[in-house]
Amino acid sequence: MAIAYPPLSEGIIQGLAKIMGDTVDGLTGPDISRYLAQAQIEDYSPGITKWRRLFNAFAIYQNRKHCCNAILNFCKLYFQPTRFVNRDKLLFDSQRAEANRLLAFGGYEISESGGLRKCANIKTIPEAEERANSLKLELQARNTHQQIFQYCMPELLADDYFHAVDEAIKGLFERLRERSSIFGKDGAVLVDLVLSEKCPKLLINGFQTDSEISEHKGFGTMLKALYSMFRNPESHSPREKWPINKVDALDILGMVSLCHRKLDNAQRIS
Repeated sequence: MAIAYPPLSEGIIQGLAKIMGDTVDGLTGPDISRYLAQAQIEDYSPGITKWRRLFNAFAIYQNRKHCCNAILNFCKLYFQPTRFVNRDKLLFDSQRAEANRLLAFGGYEISESGGLRKCANIKTIPEAEERANSLKLELQARNTHQQIFQYCMPELLADDYFHAVDEAIKGLFERLRERSSIFGKDGAVLVDLVLSEKCPKLLINGFQTDSEISEHKGFGTMLKALYSMFRNPESHSPREKWPINKVDALDILGMVSLCHRKLDNAQRIS
């Protein structure tokens, strides 16, 4: 016999209905009809606003069945990754995170594969935000340097890829200034002053062998590349002309994390 999962609160089902019945990014009318039928939820008001139509169907189902099983099945149908192919790459992640902020109050979450899994119930909004933000969680799983979280925590909690990268790179160059005590400079100018081959202010290794000198020069090149390719264009370009998706953000922040680790052990030259 199938387990009957307790009903979800009105706030949760209303929030889910608004996500999946969104005028722009949600289901079409025919999609709603098809998915309700597949989830075995009766469609009581097909002629009204899409999100209200879903909310009514969910609410009446729960009142009559005293469980949320079919609503959870509907969510799984909606979050099939194949539904999001050839659409905005960020839409699946953003809608899943939004749904998970709601579902966390009921003890559920949507996985990256679109499946549903149980999790510990949460009781506060900060707990929901902490659990739902996927970028921060993935960075933690990668053992990302703590300086990343120090410089761009609000952006990570919001899954704001664009500004997370922007703040992280700004933070990296601020730390370079602090470690070298060279202030008032930025970008390639700062890197050349700090990692000068003739008179370096910081050394990331012994700077004796050809390999060490090559690594030192390569570190400077990496810093310049991060600033030139990501920080500088973003300072002068509108966000929509410089899109950064989740995969890009993770890769960039991984490079920033590596640079912070190099600075951890850098030797100050007076």
